[in-house]
Amino acid sequence: MWNAASLRDLVAIQSGIFLLISTGLYRGVVMWAGNGGSSILFAVGMGTIGLPIAQTLTLHQPSWKRTIIAIPLIYGSWYFLTILVSRWNPKGPIEDFVNFVSIWQATYLLFMFAPWPKRLTRAPHP
Repeated sequence: MWNAASLRDLVAIQSGIFLLISTGLYRGVVMWAGNGGSSILFAVGMGTIGLPIAQTLTLHQPSWKRTIIAIPLIYGSWYFLTILVSRWNPKGPIEDFVNFVSIWQATYLLFMFAPWPKRLTRAPHP
């Protein structure tokens, strides 16, 4: 959806396949995370690995190089930001407003779609 240049791109079979895979991954993450504790770390890790790989396999965007770089950045940023929010303002108005799924989604969108320096997105020259 984010990279669709036209309605035709949006309703393409690859978009439908990605929608099914991403919905299944999201369902799995919610199910695993519902157990609490370390299950949340496992669930977010599985989603963080699964969704970018599914996106690259089905939609052929972004590049594999960007996907491989983005996965640890997404997880690490999510982990750092959730700790920061929960320690800085435990059970306060910020934690009520910012849920940890929205933090993950923001880091996913940032690392998968935001412009990157050219050296991280192009193939090295021989």
